[in-house]
Amino acid sequence: MPYNIIAKGNPNEIVEWLEGNISKVLWSKPIIEWKGSGWSMNLYGYSGSFPYQPTKFLVRIDDERLALLCSLRWS
Repeated sequence: MPYNIIAKGNPNEIVEWLEGNISKVLWSKPIIEWKGSGWSMNLYGYSGSFPYQPTKFLVRIDDERLALLCSLRWS
């Protein structure tokens, strides 16, 4: 069962953290979604001010401990 985290920040930095702590990206549609072994990340929301930038992402992680670490780092 995957654990859901709403991560806030730069998508490149979040993906870099996921790759460094869980696994490399298997495939992606940049800005929209990324998938690695044991995790996935999808666009969840934009900033409320102009220029509108993607700043929220739904991260799903299979491992409870890693999900907690991700939540502490990116929430």
